[in-house]
Amino acid sequence: VGVPSPRRNAVRASVAGNKTAELLDSFWLARGVFNNEQRGKLVEAAGQIPFGAQRELDASEPLPGVPATWSPDSAAPEVLEVSRRLVQLQQLLGSGRPAPASSLNGGSTAGTKDVDVTWMVVREPGLLTADYGELIRRLVDMKTLTAGSGVNVLQVVEKSPALLLSDSWQTGLEAIQRAGDATSRARDSTARATASDATSDTSAAPNGTSAGIWEVVKAWEFGLPSDCDDGWEVKLKQLDDYKAEHGDAHVGFRDGDDLELSRWAKKQRTEATRGEMDPARRERLSVMGFEFNADEAEFQRWFAELAAFKATSGHCHPNPLSTHGDLYLMHWCSVQRIALRNKRLSAAREAQLTELGFDWSGADPLS
Repeated sequence: VGVPSPRRNAVRASVAGNKTAELLDSFWLARGVFNNEQRGKLVEAAGQIPFGAQRELDASEPLPGVPATWSPDSAAPEVLEVSRRLVQLQQLLGSGRPAPASSLNGGSTAGTKDVDVTWMVVREPGLLTADYGELIRRLVDMKTLTAGSGVNVLQVVEKSPALLLSDSWQTGLEAIQRAGDATSRARDSTARATASDATSDTSAAPNGTSAGIWEVVKAWEFGLPSDCDDGWEVKLKQLDDYKAEHGDAHVGFRDGDDLELSRWAKKQRTEATRGEMDPARRERLSVMGFEFNADEAEFQRWFAELAAFKATSGHCHPNPLSTHGDLYLMHWCSVQRIALRNKRLSAAREAQLTELGFDWSGADPLS
């Protein structure tokens, strides 16, 4: 029997710690391992991680979990590598985030709160297979870029873990800097001057932070690498393609919608609400039929689906059992009837549905 190395002992001691054990337990629970005894064995297995030759996980392989045809014994190498990476991510990101934090450059700093590594990995499994050195480099680059700006990078990457998997934000920053900070400042100034309903200036860069850097940081808030002029044009073209496919520009409310395009659309809606949007950009989006109110965009997305259903079936009764309609569409129709009965449906929406031939007397499984 070989003598355990000090490094392995240190890792075992780390795994024995409550925080790491809780991290591993919560991850396997999120992966569908509901049996307490089985999860306990998986947590204990992390203490046997060999830190010599590492077997990197393959991004094309399914992660261990349930339901899947695997067992802790047969999938031991994958289990150990997942545990290894989770421990590494906890050590890299696990603590030091101010709690609570209400904005990118503000919020109370009383106490600290651990970053939810499990939730980050659930949303971005690529964190388990990405090169660990690259993750460290990107985190350091982000912290270096925002030094002195008051931006809490740990908070940013916890909310948008995909930022750690791409270097594209650096390309966006370079494009902004080539265009010149003066252009960005002029855009912010124009947007603020035309925003009559804006109550506060949340777009202004902190003292000592260039407008170019701050424009990238504002994009991070929505999980985007950047939203520079070149990148904005690319996304606008993608939105045009989306409209050609779906018949509307209400991206972000359909299953299968591109995640980055959805994040970009959310950023445009938020900037418009805050009064931070460049008027020229707003005009171009308006011409395309982009809805700046998220609630209205979601309503119109479902209304369009109901209209399409009527076009093929001749009626507005999407019952999955009798008319082969979509279950989610049927539930949406039920929500509209309930909203009307409770006086929560606007007159405009009621009129729009009535004109389509909506059945206001239908049965409501949700009520």
